Amino acid sequence: MTTLPVTEFALGASALKSSHNLSRTQISITSKHAPREPVNGDLIQINSLDQFHESFKILIKEFKFPSAACGAFSVANSIILHSLLTKHPMNKFGVLTKGELESITQSLRTEKLVIDEVRKIMSFVHDTRQEYLKKHESKFPENEKDRYQRDWVANYEISDYLIKNAKDDAKEEKGEKKACYMCNKPRVHFLRYNQWPERDGAKHEEKERLIEEKPFGGIKTGDKATVSLEEEAARFIVESFTPKRKLYRPEEWSERYLRSARMEFKEDEVEARLFQIFVLDVNGHFTCGFSCLLSKDPQKPPVPTLVTINTTSASYLDNSCVAAAFDLSFRPPPKQRLVRVANTLPSSPKTP
Repeated sequence: MTTLPVTEFALGASALKSSHNLSRTQISITSKHAPREPVNGDLIQINSLDQFHESFKILIKEFKFPSAACGAFSVANSIILHSLLTKHPMNKFGVLTKGELESITQSLRTEKLVIDEVRKIMSFVHDTRQEYLKKHESKFPENEKDRYQRDWVANYEISDYLIKNAKDDAKEEKGEKKACYMCNKPRVHFLRYNQWPERDGAKHEEKERLIEEKPFGGIKTGDKATVSLEEEAARFIVESFTPKRKLYRPEEWSERYLRSARMEFKEDEVEARLFQIFVLDVNGHFTCGFSCLLSKDPQKPPVPTLVTINTTSASYLDNSCVAAAFDLSFRPPPKQRLVRVANTLPSSPKTP
């Protein structure tokens, strides 16, 4: 892989201070994947670094990266979250205090930490695009080459990088007795809209790669978020990378990843998949988030929460993909499969 010049950045100059909050019940989704009665919980968006800040322009120029670099930042943040949550002492239970969430926020607002990961992703995209250009040079008029190099990051490029990252993680886990892919261990997933309805606008390798989404339906063409879908089509696709890469319909993912993780909150029984990290395609922008139980008050049960990390000031909490990530993480189980484990959760530590 090509090594491009290293650039030094000031720490924290691009840090954002804003955040947004919504309860899941405030969001109405028409997608067939949405439960009739979603779990009562919260969606929190924390704005970390401003992807358009002057600090990142030199980096974008070095790699001929698109000026809207959310594709790189969302993946970088997901990888950092994976590291932070894996090391968290409560990762078995997925519980965070407000103070611990603030600590995670500060880490993701540290430019040096994030830039180290962003650089790897930008380099990966730069090199794979250069390789494609060399192999298919005859397909690109001279004035198209630069446009291709600077085009927005595509879903398949995020997928390819996360596949590579998962393989690296697997090597690190090789020494463990046996990796538990069904327990509450932090994992990175890619939740996105089914892009098959947008096939008519796809070019180059994106057009080739979209074929794998054809089984998810979308006979009519149009905007992936709003086009009318046939009954059996899926609006969203969940891509997981361990123990091997696979694409799921949301309900298939839920059956696989939620069936072995049930917990009880207050008087309601809820299936929960905690400390799961999602890169999120919100149609025109990428962000990321993770599921947890947020302990706001040590005297009360922790709250089912999806925390998203964003790199602009705009709020995406009312986007269907964000709500879908919450619904994937928390759902009321069918009555015949209720399992009470009220005593599973330890006492919530006091909030700093």
